[in-house]
Amino acid sequence: MLKGKKIIVPIALALFALLIGSCVNVQEIKVTSCSVKSITPSGLRSIQGLLALGIDDPASGFMVSDIRGIVKYKDNVIGSYTGGPVEVDGHSSKVYDLPCTATLAKDFSLMELFTLLANKNLEGYTTNISAKVRLKGGIGKTLEFKDVPLNKLLDKVKTD
Repeated sequence: MLKGKKIIVPIALALFALLIGSCVNVQEIKVTSCSVKSITPSGLRSIQGLLALGIDDPASGFMVSDIRGIVKYKDNVIGSYTGGPVEVDGHSSKVYDLPCTATLAKDFSLMELFTLLANKNLEGYTTNISAKVRLKGGIGKTLEFKDVPLNKLLDKVKTD
């Protein structure tokens, strides 16, 4: 029995090293475009939408699920959003549909939203976001980002 345990550890370490080695290209994944395919009102305070995300993935593919976040304007929460799941094929450059829902905060009115959107200046807007990312091999992790400026985030995405 002890002999079997001695073999399992090196095999597990070798598989882990192989997986990590195959993930070297993960930092090369790029969002190449983003556009709104559809928006459907869902009550007075929320909308459901479908985004078209262009993703260039030279790595081995992955699944993104449980996308959750809030949008703030000068530290005041103006709304929350959820999205996913989306499965991205490895070694490809494609456009994927990402279903999402956005809801205004209770103390934020539609008129305030329209005023902010008309301004088209994203200075002072930030987002907190979390998402579960699982590689096709099965290993996954929840990624979290806090106080990301929206203008910095959207500058990296070419919008259609």
